[in-house]
Amino acid sequence: MLERWLRIELRHLFALEAVAEEGSFSSAGSRLGYVQSAVSHQIAALETIVGRRLVIRSRGSKPVALTPEGRILYSHAKTILARVRAAEADLAGDPAGDTLVVGSFQTISSRIVARVLQRLVGEVHVRLIEHTTEVGLVEQLTEGTIDVAFTEGPLPEGPYDAVELFEDPYVLVTSAGSELAEAGVAPTLRDVAALPLVGHSAARPRLVRHLEARGLDPTFVVHSDVNATIQSVVRNGVAHAVVPRFSVDETDDEVVVLPLDPPDAIEPRVMLLAWNTDRALDRPITRFVDATLEVCAALDLAVTS
Repeated sequence: MLERWLRIELRHLFALEAVAEEGSFSSAGSRLGYVQSAVSHQIAALETIVGRRLVIRSRGSKPVALTPEGRILYSHAKTILARVRAAEADLAGDPAGDTLVVGSFQTISSRIVARVLQRLVGEVHVRLIEHTTEVGLVEQLTEGTIDVAFTEGPLPEGPYDAVELFEDPYVLVTSAGSELAEAGVAPTLRDVAALPLVGHSAARPRLVRHLEARGLDPTFVVHSDVNATIQSVVRNGVAHAVVPRFSVDETDDEVVVLPLDPPDAIEPRVMLLAWNTDRALDRPITRFVDATLEVCAALDLAVTS
């Protein structure tokens, strides 16, 4: 049995991963740089080696799916491939280990990372990679393109560790001249759903899920993930926005921030600083984590749950 399994190659596992995540042989081929037939051949070879059917092949536009045996092997393959990617990142990285690649996004960069860098001047060299949102940063940890990432909890299964930084409640932002602002009353989710709203992208579904779970049908007049755009839309009276409080520029006197009723009507997000525990290269993560916690404490940010 073991002799047969020794015939498994990494390319077989990469093919299985791609098919599982892309849902088709053609898309998996595009991801891996193979033609469709090559992916099919890799999967067929893997099935022969393990002696189990791994993929349910379909015709037409229906996506392919993994068999129960395929899902089991895929879960093990993810672990193996994560270690391969970690090894690749370590060998391709800074041999001296004195450069830390940090993944961040919007307000976190301007309000937290900037202060962390100030504390680390002369100690740690940081290369900052910024996204509009936290989406995709954890995947970059796995791929080894970043060393630490600011993201939302909970973390998915994988080779990750993290520290909790602070809890960030959702609030309603409205223009200073609106009836809501003048009333100053915390709105319920039913009140919120009756308003014209700024929505987020499909990759950030928390607001929609909370409303739909309560049978509410919100009206989104515009969608954006850019904090400055969202606040400008609100400032000009086009719509209202339900957003994490930390993303709001509360120095803007043309908007008013109202808590929800109850304040946790939408589950607050917990911000994390995470890293890949499979990475072996010694990097100054501990000092960066310590400095980040110091900054969050200085800003009076904390996890309250």
